[in-house]
Amino acid sequence: MNQVVHDGTRCSYRDPYSICVRGECVHVGCDKEVGSLKQDDKCGVCGGDNSHCRTVKGTLAKTLKQPASVLKMFEIPAGARHLQIEEMEPASHSIAVKNQATGNFILNAKGKEAKSHVFIEMGLEWEYTVEHGKESLKTSGPLHEAISVLVIPQEEEARSSLMYRYIIHEDLLPMIGNNNVLLEEMDSYEWALKSWSQCSKACGGGIQYTKYGCRRKSDNRMVHRNFCDNGKKPKPIRRRCNLQECSQPIWVAEEWGACSRSCGKLGVQARVVQCVQRLQDGTNRTLHTKYCPGQRPETRRPCSRLPCPAQWRTGAWSECSASCGEGVQQRQVVCKGSENGGHCEGDKPEAIQSCHVAVCPEKLSSITTSADASDHGTSKGQRVPQDGDKNPVNKISSREPCLGDKSIFCQMEVLARYCSIPGYNKLCCESCSKKVSSATSSPPAAGPSALPGTAAPSPAPMLSSSSTASARRGHRGGPTPVPQAGPAASGGMPSSSALPRGLPALS
Repeated sequence: MNQVVHDGTRCSYRDPYSICVRGECVHVGCDKEVGSLKQDDKCGVCGGDNSHCRTVKGTLAKTLKQPASVLKMFEIPAGARHLQIEEMEPASHSIAVKNQATGNFILNAKGKEAKSHVFIEMGLEWEYTVEHGKESLKTSGPLHEAISVLVIPQEEEARSSLMYRYIIHEDLLPMIGNNNVLLEEMDSYEWALKSWSQCSKACGGGIQYTKYGCRRKSDNRMVHRNFCDNGKKPKPIRRRCNLQECSQPIWVAEEWGACSRSCGKLGVQARVVQCVQRLQDGTNRTLHTKYCPGQRPETRRPCSRLPCPAQWRTGAWSECSASCGEGVQQRQVVCKGSENGGHCEGDKPEAIQSCHVAVCPEKLSSITTSADASDHGTSKGQRVPQDGDKNPVNKISSREPCLGDKSIFCQMEVLARYCSIPGYNKLCCESCSKKVSSATSSPPAAGPSALPGTAAPSPAPMLSSSSTASARRGHRGGPTPVPQAGPAASGGMPSSSALPRGLPALS
């Protein structure tokens, strides 16, 4: 029992018009009329007489150099009908066919085993046959999309020889290459003069040649050159052209462009300079520079070579001088750009600033140990330095050997007060050590609390502020306010009022 299909389904792939209606095949002509006897001719013209049909035939023979590779043989254009592809001699390779639009194989993908069979692809019925070691492929068409015919070899140095033949409408012939042969009467077409080539020179006498095209004799219509016999094509005729004299080429320079710099020594501007010849029709053409007389005008020249105003230039900040706690950073600040030694306007940017990396882990334990030692020394009456607030440098002991100052700013007297900062003391160890030496060697001046007639004490370790306060209370017999140690005495940063003018407060 046949399978029932929807009404309007084509009855057969070999009949593009007849359709199924209520389970029966109803004949339809090419004019879409039921029961019509009109049919397509060989190239698809409804009711035609095959006068517009052209038969194309070709034979290709190639030797496959590399095994396991795919060799493209030829292409069949869309619109081809009654297609037939055959091997001329037995071979070990396989014929493969690929749809050019989708790139998918419709036959023997990847060199699968070849067996005779009928299959449906691209909306057409194909018949593939393998007989006596030779392959063949047939379809009535028409091809809706172009196909590529390939060969997949099975051994080295295999020779492939394929023949193809199909029928196509003459309007589709421009899609066919020159390697194809049209099987028809060649005498109905002839070569005719189509046009003249472009003159080889614009002036001064040039040469041009004839161009021939293929013309159909019946209606003098120009058709594709494949219709005409290439062996009967006339030889080109040449003639002289553009005999008028040429004008003398001249240099033509455009306007100068904008200057690349507004000041300094590097400003340049450019322009386009061409060798141009004026033609009699009023147009110009550009020639090589060798055809223009004289020296070519300059294309570049200096401009805006004026001194640039002086400006402050700053370098990058250095790394913090301390690995933890408070430190300092420095950078280079110069007045640059003035060629005549001019002065930079505005305030000079800061060359040194404070920096804080992280709290030192030893700071808390160090403060606690110092406090215990101070209490113990006071109870036993030991002498401790009493000028800690005046000479904070004495409180900094460097555990590393001093290798000299690491900045030119260390020699500035106004920055000597920062020697109490561990980071600055490490950066300027040499200058800070000189500060300590000068402070230690000079005799202490008598303070206001010294008694009249009492001689100045000999150099000795200085007492702390608390010890000094106790001594004063014992001498006067009454309580005396203890002077508070400044930030420098405690190892901290000086206040903003203690900084030199022009330097930021270190925090």
